[in-house]
Amino acid sequence: MEVALTDVGTKLYNRATARAAMTKLIGITGVPEMGSAPETQEVTETDSPVRQYVSTRATADALAFTFNYLEDNFEAVNSLDDGASHEFALVFGDGSGYYINGTVKAWTNSFESNSAINATLSITQTTGAVWKSKTEMDQILAATA
Repeated sequence: MEVALTDVGTKLYNRATARAAMTKLIGITGVPEMGSAPETQEVTETDSPVRQYVSTRATADALAFTFNYLEDNFEAVNSLDDGASHEFALVFGDGSGYYINGTVKAWTNSFESNSAINATLSITQTTGAVWKSKTEMDQILAATA
């Protein structure tokens, strides 16, 4: 019986061209939070003994993935920095994951002597990341007709 899922097997994919199957973009070393609590609006009525709130819009923050800097990795990511929205899939080891649409920016991170050079891939979401089951993710990864 599984008790938890680890990072092992987590991959980041993207769709290079419309209707093509998604392929692994680069190996990643860090994954951001894939959501956030929604903002709230106070709606307390005068006869309420406690403050009352309703949820409003969730914030679709930029997603910052870290990866090891290698020229090939950086080139693959920078080729997507064209101002257009691209499709991505973050897939966990069990096959479930998140479907993401967004624009891309990348940069190298600061580093010191005797350390690996890392970089960041930032995806500014055009829609919020949407969780998908393994079955749904298999369909997303496949080529579309």
